[in-house]
Amino acid sequence: MSAFYYHVIEKEPVFLSFEKSKLLSEETIADKSTMWKFQVHANDGKERQESKSIEIDYLKKLYKSNPEEFREKWIYFNISGNSAKDNLYRLLNSYVLFYKKEKTIFFRDLRQTSYNEIESRERDYEYDERWPLGKKFRLLCKKGVFKKFYFELEIDISKINCISGSLKEFTIQSENFEIKFSQNSILQKLS
Repeated sequence: MSAFYYHVIEKEPVFLSFEKSKLLSEETIADKSTMWKFQVHANDGKERQESKSIEIDYLKKLYKSNPEEFREKWIYFNISGNSAKDNLYRLLNSYVLFYKKEKTIFFRDLRQTSYNEIESRERDYEYDERWPLGKKFRLLCKKGVFKKFYFELEIDISKINCISGSLKEFTIQSENFEIKFSQNSILQKLS
């Protein structure tokens, strides 16, 4: 987990779904050259830092012009259908990074039977940034670095219906479960 899919504006995290990332790019860097845009996505160099700075400045201006409208459009989300499926990993990754939970929340790729061996029956797609762990993965949580896992959940992307809330507190609704994430807890309700 290394990519950051959020910005913090006035102490509020703005989750950048694929759709919001595209909109933000169109609003902020549309006039940049194709090569410059490629460099933004290709590496962590000066172009990416410049792009991030431009995006943050733009979002701060929006916030200052109308804080309530900004919260409604940028802080809160209600994503359903295929877009929810596409943005789920991005949201979970952002949650882990925002709350610095890298030592207590893990994702397990269910396609792997050993470190380098991928089961051929699960190879149903080419690598896609929407689903870096495949369309089924396991979410594992533990209460400390050396403790056993106290929570495990298998997530099947195809069964995700909706993700809603804000990066600080959101709910994932699936055909099989509903789960709520916040700073200090993860609450699961089986359907």
